[in-house]
Amino acid sequence: MLSIIIITKNEERCLPKLLKSLEDQTFKDFEIIVSDAKSTDKTREIAEKHGYKIIDGGKPAKGRNNGARAAKNDLLLFLDADVILPKDFLEKNIKEFKERRLDCATAVYKPQGNKLADRFMYFFYNLWARSMQYFF
Repeated sequence: MLSIIIITKNEERCLPKLLKSLEDQTFKDFEIIVSDAKSTDKTREIAEKHGYKIIDGGKPAKGRNNGARAAKNDLLLFLDADVILPKDFLEKNIKEFKERRLDCATAVYKPQGNKLADRFMYFFYNLWARSMQYFF
């Protein structure tokens, strides 16, 4: 049903949290592909320990494209390794995706810290993301 492509480069600190949030999802019909840009830390070991497919990535665009080519499913979700998803994120978003018959979508983001610069950046990105639904 869903292929989740995670772009990584030296993400041993963040990747376990993301993988845990994916394993805890209420929706379970997905594969995980880790598209790694030659990490020199334990990123690949962590993904292997969880049994996920690991492919050679590159800079983000190349990593996403390689992940899409390796995917078994037509529905793709691209994630950076520093994301943590709520338990019902996949279930709610796939339902919305199907009901609205969407071809693509984005999500709003919530910063994990309290840095003012991060909060401003996320605020403006989320404002843009929400406004785009009225143009397409």
